[in-house]
Amino acid sequence: MIVILAALVSSEVKKDILLRAINVSVQTKNVQRYIDPLEKAGLIEKTIPDKPTSPKQQYRLTARGQNILKH
Repeated sequence: MIVILAALVSSEVKKDILLRAINVSVQTKNVQRYIDPLEKAGLIEKTIPDKPTSPKQQYRLTARGQNILKH
C-alpha cells in the first residue's frame, strides 16, 4: 500500500505504472486487489471520475492519502 501511495506523491499516475511499482502484472484481478481498496478507503482517486475506463485515466493522492504518508 505505501509503495503505491508513494508513487503518487509527485504526480498523477496510470494504473499500469502503479502495479509495476509493486511488481505485479497489469491484470484486472490485481487492480481489484491493490488499487480498488485504496480508492474505496479514500486514499487515492481517479483523475477522470466520470469516465472510469478512459484510456487517459490516472490516479492521484487524496488529502487523506497524503496524511497517511506524512505519519
